[in-house]
Amino acid sequence: MNIVSASTEGQFLSMIPALLGHTPTHSVVVIPFSNGRTKGAMRIDLPDTARTDAVARMATGAMCKVEGADAFAVALYTDTPADAAIAGRFAHYATVCGLRLMGAFYVTGNAWGIVGADTTPEPLPDTPAGLPTVEGDQHHGTRLPDVDPADRAAMLTAMVRTDPADLDYARILDAAENAATSDILTDEARAILAVTMSRPALRDVAIVSWATDRFTGDRAADAQNEWENGAEYPQELAAIIWGDAPRPDSTRLTRALEVARRVAATVPDDIKPGPLAVAAWLSWALGRSTHADAYAEEALNIDPEHGFARIIRQFIQAGHTPDWAYRS
Repeated sequence: MNIVSASTEGQFLSMIPALLGHTPTHSVVVIPFSNGRTKGAMRIDLPDTARTDAVARMATGAMCKVEGADAFAVALYTDTPADAAIAGRFAHYATVCGLRLMGAFYVTGNAWGIVGADTTPEPLPDTPAGLPTVEGDQHHGTRLPDVDPADRAAMLTAMVRTDPADLDYARILDAAENAATSDILTDEARAILAVTMSRPALRDVAIVSWATDRFTGDRAADAQNEWENGAEYPQELAAIIWGDAPRPDSTRLTRALEVARRVAATVPDDIKPGPLAVAAWLSWALGRSTHADAYAEEALNIDPEHGFARIIRQFIQAGHTPDWAYRS
């Protein structure tokens, strides 16, 4: 793990894009600290005046949940120097929560300042050496990949040959495990996953597998069969899908996300909401709520009654993030 120090407030602000993986626009960014070290960052859309208090309360509450956090800073990304009102609400809720507000800043273009201070904005320093460069804002990367027409035709042919009635959990979990561990996936495996992502019972088994391992995926498959025969579904497996579980392996989730995105880009519109909703869940699980919201919205534009996409959007609109996001 690289440790990069910031000796000035401007240098600290120049590090935020690397913490987030993008350069935010029209946003509130909240950065928790523990013993003087950052513990990640959370981005929220910059609220209008009517929602300022609610956003400050929700974001500060999230900081209270971060394991080991004793302080936090706020950075407002705006087109003009920010109103001091939002900083005041963060200061209020920090006191209520027992955390120290280290500072409230604004970033506008390539300049920064302290919220409420009657000073001229200062130039934003370059990103410190040792931190990765980032591309785009919070919306960057939500566009589905381009798919070659020949690849699309091969995938659709494989889907025609994939009879959902013939799919068993072993084949589904084999395909899901390959998606999580390999960059090479056959058209048959993608076709199996396209069907899987479009059927809730199968989808949930794949999600549990991606968030844990093949063994737990097998347990989820057994639990699904037992639930269909009247047994109660195990709480510890359901909790994985709600985000109340140990932190998943981000590599597994990221590989699965790329497969879900590619499947969504390949299949016809009548099938597309399933993989889009799965891409939304995987993005949410990885802490990319803006991306998750984009995929869920796209799914709902095709099928306004798609239950899983609606749940993901409700998570995001309520500010609900996975519990593992708050733990080291």
